[in-house]
Amino acid sequence: MPTDTSATKANILEERNRYLQFYLSDPNNPHITSKLASLQMQCGEKEEARKLLNQLLKENSNDPNTLFNLATLDISTGNYEDAKKGLTQLLSAGHQAPAIAYNMAYCLVETGEHDNALDSLNDLVKQGAEIPQIDRLFARAYHHKGNIQAGIAHALKAIEAEPQNSEAFSTLALLYADTENYIEAKNYAEQALTLDDNNNAAMTVLATTAMEEEDLETAEKYYAQTTQHYPENGRAWNGLGLINMLKNDLPTAITQMEKSIELMPKFIGGYNALAWAYIANSDLDAAELTLTRANTIDHNFGETHGSLAVVSALKQDTIKAKKHIITAKRLDKNSFSANFAESLLAANKGQQQKTQEIINNIFNTEIEFGLDRKKQKIIDAVKALSPK
Repeated sequence: MPTDTSATKANILEERNRYLQFYLSDPNNPHITSKLASLQMQCGEKEEARKLLNQLLKENSNDPNTLFNLATLDISTGNYEDAKKGLTQLLSAGHQAPAIAYNMAYCLVETGEHDNALDSLNDLVKQGAEIPQIDRLFARAYHHKGNIQAGIAHALKAIEAEPQNSEAFSTLALLYADTENYIEAKNYAEQALTLDDNNNAAMTVLATTAMEEEDLETAEKYYAQTTQHYPENGRAWNGLGLINMLKNDLPTAITQMEKSIELMPKFIGGYNALAWAYIANSDLDAAELTLTRANTIDHNFGETHGSLAVVSALKQDTIKAKKHIITAKRLDKNSFSANFAESLLAANKGQQQKTQEIINNIFNTEIEFGLDRKKQKIIDAVKALSPK
């Protein structure tokens, strides 16, 4: 027998087919057109639904139902700026339904306007709006703001309100991962996967915690599964790249890390990790170009300057290397890459063979760094650049 979910989907599809026949017989009937568009959205026929909604807007540009449905469709396709325009039009016209305000807050979180999102969510709470998923959105907004404890508190409330919602559990898992509480992070990520075995955030958390535990097989499994179902997940591509660096499969690592920065073009750590893969692959020009791109995004990240010093040292440009080292240590006195560059410069003094040995075995190379002169492998430094 079909499950309740499959029965519901079958019922929606049957109703969609019925309304399609109604529409073909009477394409200018706004009620039929609106109902068909709504059913198409539920069936995942987003472009077909968009055509019908735009048709309705041509006839009535201020129809609240059409504007709301189109904004909902834009949210489902990640078109948050257009969604905000439609929702703003509704709010400006005096429509105050909680769903409108909530969807606006959702868009604000997705576009990085977290203070405004929190203001909107707090207004909804003051109005007594009953929205089960509101604590989940609160948790995400506070997470992005860096208020992890407030995020955890709301995520716990979200689980109480939505005990069968996979995203409520994965939201909490992400928060615990960012506190490096990997036991709780794994616990909630695994619970999320029992509800949705392809939950994006949960798989990312489990892959990240596996990397921390140096369980590469498990990490690769979850990163690969994530990229299969969510190919736009830049964290997962970065993780796969790092794993292949550890395996010394540099061409594959480079391809995956290039994909990662394409998806996360402002993540400075991604550029630095990719540059190290290029360095290990003896492509110093590509490494230098990658680091230069990183500097145009954020000129104040010490590791970028330190990595440029490494490239300059390998190119035998001592003067340039020393300049980058000075800049790197001004920004971060414990810069790993700057210390590594200094080691290369020391090895270069009549010991070119020593430098080549270091590069040939780059990911097993240890250098001393920091005030307490701790030893660290290069691959550990690269891992530290990866998104958490």
